[in-house]
Amino acid sequence: MAIEEVRKELVVDASAQHAFDVFTQKIGTWWPYAGHSISETKGAKAVTVEIDPVVGGEIAETSEAGKQYVWGRIKDWHPGERIKFSWLMGLEEAEASEVEVTFAQEDEKCRVTLVHRQWDGYGEGARAKRDNYDKGWDFVFGQCFSGACGSA
Repeated sequence: MAIEEVRKELVVDASAQHAFDVFTQKIGTWWPYAGHSISETKGAKAVTVEIDPVVGGEIAETSEAGKQYVWGRIKDWHPGERIKFSWLMGLEEAEASEVEVTFAQEDEKCRVTLVHRQWDGYGEGARAKRDNYDKGWDFVFGQCFSGACGSA
């Protein structure tokens, strides 16, 4: 039985390009590392996360010791419109879930939609993992990213 996707949507007071840039180029400034990083699970502190802005590029976290952890790989890159990436977080690429974020201009504002899907790689724990991410994206996307967008 397929597990339904997680879908989060918000409207920010910014242009689609600005919101896209905040999500991609400035992710290291708004991402809440405490409770939402691989380094923390390994007893270290995350200091940044960066996105290599090309199809095939990595989303990678760097710890205070300089260790890198790959969060995912870019599958689709359309500045100001859409980014889609595998979401690894400790899984192999074939087991990864997928995140797609779209940016739609609506007058002076932008509707940003995050969809997290493809939970099969988590096996029997897929439902619990999906539900955990559903709550996590409320905070990471709904509060941290939204707050970082500000105005264009």
